[in-house]
Amino acid sequence: MARAVVGVAVIAAVSATVAPAAHAAPPAPSFGPQIDAYAANDPQRTCDPTPKPGVVDIKNLLVSTYGRPSSGISRECGKPGNSEHKEGRALDYPFNAFDAGQRAQGDDLVNWLLATDQYGNQHALLRRMGIMYIIWNRQIWSTSTLSWKPYNGASAHTDHVHLSFSWSGALQKTSWWSPLKPIDRSEGDITGDGYADLTTVTAEGRLAVFGNGILVPGNNGVPFHGVMWQTDNTNWNQDAVSITTADVTGDRFADFLVLTNTGKLQIYGNGFLLNPDQSPFTGVWRQYDNWSGYRKIAAGDINQDGFADLAAVTSSGKLEVFLNTKQVGDGQSPFSGPLKVYESGWGTDVIDIALGDVTGDGYADLAAIRTDGSLQVYGNGILLPGRENTPFWDVSWQVVSGWNTVYDISLSDITGDGFADLTAITTGGELQVYGNVIGHTKTDYYTGAHWRYPTWSGVHHVA
Repeated sequence: MARAVVGVAVIAAVSATVAPAAHAAPPAPSFGPQIDAYAANDPQRTCDPTPKPGVVDIKNLLVSTYGRPSSGISRECGKPGNSEHKEGRALDYPFNAFDAGQRAQGDDLVNWLLATDQYGNQHALLRRMGIMYIIWNRQIWSTSTLSWKPYNGASAHTDHVHLSFSWSGALQKTSWWSPLKPIDRSEGDITGDGYADLTTVTAEGRLAVFGNGILVPGNNGVPFHGVMWQTDNTNWNQDAVSITTADVTGDRFADFLVLTNTGKLQIYGNGFLLNPDQSPFTGVWRQYDNWSGYRKIAAGDINQDGFADLAAVTSSGKLEVFLNTKQVGDGQSPFSGPLKVYESGWGTDVIDIALGDVTGDGYADLAAIRTDGSLQVYGNGILLPGRENTPFWDVSWQVVSGWNTVYDISLSDITGDGFADLTAITTGGELQVYGNVIGHTKTDYYTGAHWRYPTWSGVHHVA
């Protein structure tokens, strides 16, 4: 089932005694309409109880508001059970649910976190702080359900409110602390945390997603470690001609697009938040039957409207660009006729294409690898005078040799800096991830692989 809008109905109050206004809530800065995606569920994996700076900052805010010391952030590694306390990214703050005044304060706090802001963003401050779930007074609210559920853990949490933070929140990488970076809607962000994940067709023929763990201590800054989700179906290596992941529905979660060997373009809506097991791609949401004349696809936000657009290379040597109609309701289609058709220059020498915000201006650029060994970046000039809505005019940067050993590429913001990084699969069976270094070099985008995974032989596609 696809999801065009993240928001769902939620229980508006924590208990029957909730005050109608958050009169005891902490102060909050002023924000604009742009907001973080919901923090994905990311349970404890390592043990480093050192309090993380974002959690400490929120603790200090609550202490200054309510005047009581916190009940703690850290928990010893040797204590039983899994808990974000053992990674220093959970906070307990004392409220006595059996005291009317403190219960009202606790209710006010959680209602403040879950309130809709002036721009219509639901659960706004919780999202801005990167909070994954709240436990209070025998109930739990999580980004996995977007609603209150009964909590039956060992502690009833009638003496404190528990807040668990994502790594982005714990490390102050969310908009509570700093303005949001440009959103790269090109490819990859399956979990909606602002860091691109990796979708592949594996050597076994499964469609698989590798979650991005670049912020997780113990991963030493390496983004991809293990499979987060994969299909039971092992026919993807036969069925998929080209794949890409992009936010087609405008909900900040990348959807999956595949060009099939039967000539269909299929879009799988991202159900990461809706499915209890967080499976992202479980069924076709939209299908176009007459795509047998295409051989490569790539998606990204070309016109910066928050909905991913589509570029496709035809079997006759053309490049076609489709703008997203933003019509994602029942019976509607996000892609109709092409905005622009490039009549030549996109023949069989094109090995693969990708869309992503290479320049960091919020508009997806186009990358291509060719049989002559070149890697080419076409800067997006859709806003330039005289372009007549033509986004890709000519090559703005290139590497002239060495890329004919690569057969599949993708562009996505893996490092979270607002610039699309480049992922490549080589004929030698290596996955290579090139960080975008334009911020350092001022002239070049991709100068060398920052991470190499040598045992990726047989992987068919990356997105």
